[in-house]
Amino acid sequence: MFTVLQVKNPVWINEDNTVLNLEVLFEELKDLDFIPHSTQDNADTEHGQTLWKEAMKGSYGEIKPYEPYVKTEEDLAEEARMFFGSEKVVALRIEEDYRLELADISDEQMREVKEYIRAIKPNTVTRRIPNRPEIMNQYSQLNTTLEE
Repeated sequence: MFTVLQVKNPVWINEDNTVLNLEVLFEELKDLDFIPHSTQDNADTEHGQTLWKEAMKGSYGEIKPYEPYVKTEEDLAEEARMFFGSEKVVALRIEEDYRLELADISDEQMREVKEYIRAIKPNTVTRRIPNRPEIMNQYSQLNTTLEE
């Protein structure tokens, strides 16, 4: 069991208000200063149960309400870059097979792949994400099968 010296900043971390996060200064870890600690009604440690009960009594101040995380522009841009990167890998494999005639890929299929990749490029202003070409789905499934 840890000895609780001080507690601050209680905040709900889920919509149902069943899990609470607090900043806690423990005697045994005081060289680390306040550390984040989560607890709930059925905590499996004595100090967790104590923290919960005292928080419910208001001993650590008002519990701040849960605030869902809202993605920032940077988050969205990073997601777009990662998505583009993973799709580009599949498109490059298709293009290589097309150029080397290693697979039966039509000119129309290759055109669809190129248009799709251009449309999802992170710097492109796109009104809507086009449907993913079927051949890319086939190549993705093939890659998953090969990795297993």
